[in-house]
Amino acid sequence: MKNKRNVIIVVIILIILILLSAYVGYSIAENKYDDMCHYNADRNINFAVNEISKLKESYDEDTMKTLISCVYGAYQYSDIEGLSPALFDLWNALIFDGENIVGKEDLLMEAIQDGDTNAISDIARSMRTIVQ
Repeated sequence: MKNKRNVIIVVIILIILILLSAYVGYSIAENKYDDMCHYNADRNINFAVNEISKLKESYDEDTMKTLISCVYGAYQYSDIEGLSPALFDLWNALIFDGENIVGKEDLLMEAIQDGDTNAISDIARSMRTIVQ
């Protein structure tokens, strides 16, 4: 009777340890994924700022394409509330009205570096506004 009870206790302990190890493994993987996303978002933001500074010197279609790609990459990896929609708006504005970035480069670089969602959205909105 005691032997059967000891076996049951050992099996229960093993099940608890397996569940605990699965939870710890999941938590570690989730943290690594979050860190990777933050790293990739920051990297794409830094690349975007670099491309904006190139556009500031002279407008170039290839540089604009690279900027659009960097902004989209930052949007994809950004999980900061509010920043992701602002980057999406900027990405959309760059695709359709990218030439309207002229004169807004410094403001955009500062807004992206600071993560100022309102400023990014305002710049994207001003790029989309039709001037007559």
